[in-house]
Amino acid sequence: MVLFFVATLVSQFCFANSTPAFWQLTKQDHATLHILGSIHVGSEELYPLPAHIEQAFNNASQLIVEVDMSRVTKSDLEEVQRLTHLPNPQRLADVMPIEQYRTLKAMLKPLGLNRPEVKALQPWFVIISAMHLKLEQIGYLAAMGIDQHFIQSANKVKKPIVQLENMQKQIWYMSQLAQESEEFVEQSMKELAEIDQLAPKLLEAWSQGNLSKLTTLLIANDQPEKDLNAFQTMMLERNQDWFEQLTALPKESDAFIVVGTLHLTGESNLIELLEQNGYQVTSIAQEIEPASVVD
Repeated sequence: MVLFFVATLVSQFCFANSTPAFWQLTKQDHATLHILGSIHVGSEELYPLPAHIEQAFNNASQLIVEVDMSRVTKSDLEEVQRLTHLPNPQRLADVMPIEQYRTLKAMLKPLGLNRPEVKALQPWFVIISAMHLKLEQIGYLAAMGIDQHFIQSANKVKKPIVQLENMQKQIWYMSQLAQESEEFVEQSMKELAEIDQLAPKLLEAWSQGNLSKLTTLLIANDQPEKDLNAFQTMMLERNQDWFEQLTALPKESDAFIVVGTLHLTGESNLIELLEQNGYQVTSIAQEIEPASVVD
């Protein structure tokens, strides 16, 4: 489940030959919305993006993203520190079963994270940090993700950027989910151990716009029902919040929207909520050849 927050992965596929989830939404007397299912890490091989996606971004008067990392404040960072650190003087060994702690220590060592300061962090945040570093080791960078690409592009041309959440709210959701889930840490450690095998499968599903397969890969079906319910409740709450923000936009404000792909599938997803509100939804894909690996 931690993969949902960290990334929907991408590798060295030719992105121009892929069909990521991308929609156009129209409504009478309202400006057009375009919504792209995002990946949060990437590599140089992603770019340039398909022309029809870049054209939709260029034509939009504003960019809407989950979190604009270029607007992180001191207050955000202070709250993130509070949420991600254990209460003094607790350390990882104090809050994890001994065998689980030993396993995590062994996983952190090759990543250079088996350090004293790391042991003062919440277990779930340690695993997120480890996941990011492991992804970097195998070539996937947050700075090359789809969100960051469009944020950087918008800043260059001074296109307005709207964030649906701030950084501290997103971390708060993560901390709440970790507290409510009985198997969160154990499941997340399993995902970290298997990331090399999961990555190409996630890539294939994302590049083909295969939302059902992507959901299956990112949300393990062997989790306790309580954990799955907690995750679904969080998703519903965030989707409803974002829907309310999008429908409150001025009617003349066309927008290019980039959010995590899992927010666009499943119960009460963002696309479904907007369709129920009267938007006509069209899935957009250019005529392409099947995706292939770049040597």
